[in-house]
This record gives sequence, structure tokens and C-alpha cells, in this order.
Amino acid sequence: MLRERISVLVPTLNEEGNVADLVRRLDVSFRAADIEYEVIFIDDHSTDGTRAEVEKLSHSYPVSFHLKKGKRGKAHSILEGFDFVRFETIAMIDADLQYPPEALPEMCAQLHRGLDIVVANRVERETSLARRILSRGFALVFSKFLHGLDVDVQSGMKVFRARIAREVKIAPDPWTFDLEFLLTARNYGYEIGGHSIIFSERKSGESKIVFWKAIREIGWNAVKLRFRGRPPLRIHPEAVPAGKIQGMIGAGIAHKRKRFVTHIS
Repeated sequence: MLRERISVLVPTLNEEGNVADLVRRLDVSFRAADIEYEVIFIDDHSTDGTRAEVEKLSHSYPVSFHLKKGKRGKAHSILEGFDFVRFETIAMIDADLQYPPEALPEMCAQLHRGLDIVVANRVERETSLARRILSRGFALVFSKFLHGLDVDVQSGMKVFRARIAREVKIAPDPWTFDLEFLLTARNYGYEIGGHSIIFSERKSGESKIVFWKAIREIGWNAVKLRFRGRPPLRIHPEAVPAGKIQGMIGAGIAHKRKRFVTHIS
């Protein structure tokens, strides 16, 4: 059996105090599960020592640092990060240690049980009562009621198959990557599930979220996505080894939660 391999994308902005602990916890978790990994930091022009910390870690761990080239915001950091992954499983996790990196091996294992995307569901939150109520209300109205999704769509930790990143093409606003990514993937026939985690308070650094602004933007985007049509996806043929003639095996169409492969071996 081939060894599991995973590429972990970490968007950063002034996370100097968190990146070392994050990498060490990822390393311990993946080694215990016998998973080969790489950690890819996409930095949104930090003004602290984040870059120096990551470059120091790269001497001991399989990590790399890439400076953001495009638009500001976490969503565009993730999209740029897709260009650097080497493995066929991708994870995304925030650098602030509010999400437990120890959950990633089990989320990765769920891909072998029929799921294509696994979302970390924040079922317990070490945050204020007001913020918990607002977050759960948002999930109920904008995720479940509008779109029929039973996962924590705004969760900053997900694991998914790399081919989804290659197929899903979106142009999100800074805080609207997650819902559009999940809805488009579902439209292409991919199965989405959740994994319960405890969401912790930030231990170091400052939050980048302006909470009320984020809720307004995400909510408005959820309404727009409810009525937006989604075009079908052309599934390209399977890649063939060098020297072989490219055929049509694996080609087809994905639309309305179905994948129709029109050419099989």
C-alpha cells in the first residue's frame, strides 16, 4: 500500500508567535499516523517575524514559505497555495492554533471512507457566548436553510482531494472562499462530510477578522450564491505516462451533483 501523503496549506499574516508550535504539532501528528507531509505557508506580507520563523523551521521540517503575489485576503492566499502542492491530498488550516492540527490525520482517513471533502465542525467553542450564538445562527440560516449543507462552512480547517482544487475555479471576496468552494464541489458530484473538533481561543497574535463586517459579507454572498447558476464541468481524460498517446479514458461531464464519465477503459 502506498504511504499517505498530504500537502498542508497555511495562510499567514503576522503569526510569528504561532507558526513554530503549529509545525511541531503537525509533525508529531503526521509521524504518529505514518503520513508523509509538507507544510506550505502563503504569507500576506506580514510585518513581524513570520517569514524568519518559517525559514528557520524549514531547516528541520518539510516546510516552505511563499510571499503572496495577488490580492490581499485569506481566500486568495489559499488559491495561490494550490499552485505549490505536490501531493494528492490537501489540507488547509489557519496558523492561529484555534483549530487542532491533531485532527488532520483522522480527517485524512475519512477520504478513504467515501468522502471527498472533510470539514472541521466547530462543535465546542472556547469563545464568547455572543459569538457562539451568532456563528450558530449564521450556520443554520445561511448554510443549512439556504444551501442544505450540514457542515461548518466557514471553518478554517478542511481536507480534500487535490483534483477538486484543480477543477473548482472561483473568484471569491476576502471572506467568501469557503461556501463557494463547497457549493461548486458539491455541484461537481463530490461528497462532503464533517469531523467534530474543539475550537480554541487564540493564544498569540491578533485576530484578522472584523466580525460584523465578515458576517455581513458572508451572509450577502450566501444569498447571491443561492440564486446563481453553476455551469457544468468538463472532466478531462486521465493523464498517461510519458511516451504514451493521450486518449479519452476518464473524460466526461460533472453537473447537478452527478459525474458522468463518458469514456471508460
